[in-house]
Amino acid sequence: MTDQSVRGLVCVAVAVTAAFGLAGCASHRTKPAAATPPQQQTTSAPQVFQHRSYACGNGIAPPVAASIPGDPVRLAITKTEFSDNRITATFKIDSANPTEVLTYPVSPTPPTILLTDAGHVVGRQKPPKSGTVDGSPAEMRPIGRHPYTSSLTVDELCPGADWSHVRSHPDQYRVEILMSRQPTSGPQTGPPATYLADPLTTASAQLAR
Repeated sequence: MTDQSVRGLVCVAVAVTAAFGLAGCASHRTKPAAATPPQQQTTSAPQVFQHRSYACGNGIAPPVAASIPGDPVRLAITKTEFSDNRITATFKIDSANPTEVLTYPVSPTPPTILLTDAGHVVGRQKPPKSGTVDGSPAEMRPIGRHPYTSSLTVDELCPGADWSHVRSHPDQYRVEILMSRQPTSGPQTGPPATYLADPLTTASAQLAR
């Protein structure tokens, strides 16, 4: 057998091994993989691995921090409106750095709206009936020059919450919008060894009458 033939057989064997390796990885996508050492981990795990919950009655699990003026990417609620059985919040994502860009849609946690009472979730936006995730390609938005604005709506209350009570006691409730902190590069600290928590930025506003 010639040297060229031997090299060909080796390449085929490597390719087959790699294919089986990839297939093995694909079959375990639903299980959290072992985290790399903290100093090497630079990205957040998919939200399915977050061990987070925005369930009724729960608070927002850490790590979470309110957006502040010094953040490279800032999140703010600019307006809330309450009509019928809906609460709509307009929000803005911007930056003081004129060259800052935002990869949109934000991942793994896009802007998400919650209604809270004493820090506990009592309302949220109904999930889409299809259960599918927006598959739009990511876009680079120059938020340093043109702030990104949009709106989200709370249209579903948790069991035990009542729209008439929300209307009569609006000062008891807060609208919260949260999303993955930007940028997310660099080591994260504090999560259990099996997953890396998604750091969140939040903005909140008292519900207006």
